[in-house]
Amino acid sequence: MSEELKIEQLISEKNLAEALGVSRSSLYELRRKGLPWINLANKTFYHEEAFMRWILQNRKRAADTQQDDTGQ
Repeated sequence: MSEELKIEQLISEKNLAEALGVSRSSLYELRRKGLPWINLANKTFYHEEAFMRWILQNRKRAADTQQDDTGQ
């Protein structure tokens, strides 16, 4: 898969955490689960399209969450 990376589509870890209302450590945990990221000059960035694609592919539906909670 060939994906053109445009600099305008890079979001810093700080800005993404602020936009989502989560901590930077929460983003780190998502990276451990496979969230794609880019390291440039010891700073972490996320590609907007890759981030949205990963979120959509890894989201849980309400029914899935209820099943997980009940163990059924």
